[in-house]
Order: sequence, then C-alpha cells, then structure tokens
Amino acid sequence: MKRAVLHVVMALLASGVSGLSQAAELVNAFDLALRNDRAFLNAQAEERLGQLDANRAQLSYLPTLFMEQGRSAFERSNRTTVQAIQPLVDLDKYATFKESPIRAAYAQATLGVKEIDLSKRLYVNYSSLVRSNSLRKLALLEAQALDRQVQRAQRRFDLGYSSVMDITTRDGNKQRLSGKVSASTFAAKALLEGPLKKQK
Repeated sequence: MKRAVLHVVMALLASGVSGLSQAAELVNAFDLALRNDRAFLNAQAEERLGQLDANRAQLSYLPTLFMEQGRSAFERSNRTTVQAIQPLVDLDKYATFKESPIRAAYAQATLGVKEIDLSKRLYVNYSSLVRSNSLRKLALLEAQALDRQVQRAQRRFDLGYSSVMDITTRDGNKQRLSGKVSASTFAAKALLEGPLKKQK
C-alpha cells in the first residue's frame, strides 16, 4: 500500500476520533514510527535482502565468465585466458531466473504488510491515549461538579436551610415488630424493625 494512502486513512480515522489538529499529529507520529520502529526497520532490511536475492536470481542464468592470467614453465610471457560458459539447458538456473519477479513481489508485499501492521498498532495506541485523556477530563469535570455540590451543601447547612441525615441499614428483627426513638437538642433518631409479612 502506498504510504500516502496510509497517511490519508490515518488522518481520516484520527479526525473522526479527536480532531484535525490531532490527525496531523498522528500522521507525524506514523512517519516517526516508520523511521524508529524496530520491527519495521527489520522488515525494511528483509525487503532489501529479498530484492538483492531477486536480482541475484536474475543474474543466475547469464553466462559465467572466467579470466585466468599466468604462464606455464615452458612459456616465456604471461598469457590471459577468458572463458565464457553458458549451458544450453540448466533447469535449476532457469527456474531460479523465472522466480526472480516472484521473489521481488514477495519482498515488497511483506514490507507492505509490516507497514500496515505498524499503522494499526500506532492507531490502537493513539486511540487508547485519546480515550484515556477524555476519561481523565471527564473525571476532572465530575470532581469539580462534586466540589461545587459540597460547597453548595455546606453553605445551605451554615445558613440553616438544610440538615444532615445519616441513614444506615441493618438486618432487622424478623420475629416481631419493635422500635426505638431517641432525641436530643441537635439530633433525633428513629428505629423501626419487624417482619414485612406475617409468618404462618
């Protein structure tokens, strides 16, 4: 997949999640990850080796050249010998030669898959970061709302407009109906317990 297409897709996804300014940040982060991610750098190295292997495979069916320079004991001057060897039919070399475009395409496809995998990992991490930032902002807003609510209740209590109630629950008496009432200058308590329906 072309890198420009990946940039556009990532920008569209990020703009849907957060906004256009953060979409540009995501594209920049993707370019940075392409330059620094170990898995992707390994994939680039493997792709280069695959391309070299494909080039070597194309050269395998060319004639083999040998050059020799030297002289024998009965010769007075050096001689140079050049040999060119091209077998008429070498099925191994021919098969290797025919595989070269496939090897090159496989190397490019493997790099493309690694690039898409990198973009997915980056987008998942970016989405979780945006989500956690949103949750943090929401938690801060909730805390501020609770603080305002506490301040409002404190003001009402100080002015005498409200009272504080402490309601607790417990397992009551399930055998018979009973109750307690107590009162003081500042507080009053009532306790009523008993079965909800009569036992048979």
